[in-house]
Amino acid sequence: MKNVKFRVKNHVYIDERITNMEKPKQLFIPVFCLFVLLLYAGTAWSDEFILGSEDVIQVSIWGNPELGVTVPVRPDGKISLPLGGDIQAAGKTPSQLRKAIAEELKSYIKTPSVSVVVMEVNSPRIYLIGNVGEAGVITLRSQMTILQLLARLGGAIGDLDLERVYIIRDNKRLDLDLRELVEKGLAEKNILLQAGDIISIPDAFANRITVLGEVATPGNIQFRAGLTLIDALIESGWVTEFANLKKVLVIRGTGSEQKTFEINVALIKKGEKLETNLQLVPGDLIIVKERMF
Repeated sequence: MKNVKFRVKNHVYIDERITNMEKPKQLFIPVFCLFVLLLYAGTAWSDEFILGSEDVIQVSIWGNPELGVTVPVRPDGKISLPLGGDIQAAGKTPSQLRKAIAEELKSYIKTPSVSVVVMEVNSPRIYLIGNVGEAGVITLRSQMTILQLLARLGGAIGDLDLERVYIIRDNKRLDLDLRELVEKGLAEKNILLQAGDIISIPDAFANRITVLGEVATPGNIQFRAGLTLIDALIESGWVTEFANLKKVLVIRGTGSEQKTFEINVALIKKGEKLETNLQLVPGDLIIVKERMF
């Protein structure tokens, strides 16, 4: 293509493909794209993320850099802007805050384009109680599910009573049975934690069955609904060759409320007296004595 020389307002332009008239457009495109990226960066947090006091946010107004601020959310939940004054931020998502600021600025700017970027997350906290390693205050640095919290706690999940977990949220108790979540991976039970949640994860010691004496692996096993004496013996590796199956003891309760059941497991093993295969309850103590030769 041939270069074309022409004059506009005392400027000489050479090459009809690239002119001084086009250069501002070339500059505008990348700057506009950068602003779009900032705009979306401000909403990169999921709408599940709620701003709270002590969070630090950056507010930018396209074309009005003097109106931009980087401020913490005050204890009263508000932020202050050069125009628009105080605006409620706590309790809103970054996207909701962006829209609220834009609406407030319409009195001063015809079509304000606002970005809100979360610079520091200091507010979302949950409170963990129970006999767990990290009991106390935990800051949510990102979205966290109940399963991710369990993973963070580490240790043996078997030490936790997953069937009696509960969350206090908005002064209401939400009971959770997380055993199915852990054992079956049911996604609908993997709820998202929210700031202010109080999570109780009790240990399983009060919900265990203890098996002692002539069994392959004496110790504690986790109680579950429907667990029987025979189930407990099987989970303990069954009895040794020295076990007295005719007088297996199940001790239930303590003090004046203590009861002792003497079960002839030898008969149950033969398919007789199946009704004596005792249904266990949390805290039962099973003792398999050594038989006398």
